[in-house]
Amino acid sequence: MGYIRHQGIIVTGSDTSTFGGRHTTNEARNKALELGLPCSEIVYGTTNGYTSFIIAPDGSKEGWSESTDQERKRAEWMTWAKLNRSGFNWACVSFGGDDAALASLDDWDDRET
Repeated sequence: MGYIRHQGIIVTGSDTSTFGGRHTTNEARNKALELGLPCSEIVYGTTNGYTSFIIAPDGSKEGWSESTDQERKRAEWMTWAKLNRSGFNWACVSFGGDDAALASLDDWDDRET
């Protein structure tokens, strides 16, 4: 038995020459895909060359093997992102599900609320 808690990651970066021509959002998404995380396509902002994607919540109940596996993969991605962040920011949000009134945030700067 378990309960649902949605946890996903929003990533925004720049795919312009600002960062030496590196496609930072693509790098972050490719790492997530390499880890087997469910990702959206990259979407383009309306100005300044910013791009974004999400690492989607897994939809599994807490404590189930799929949830535990995806939590481990998200934690691995966040560790990678904190060490390799150059040109992108991100926030991991937990919300909804059976804890509809509960929301939390963890971001690239280790701030948690």
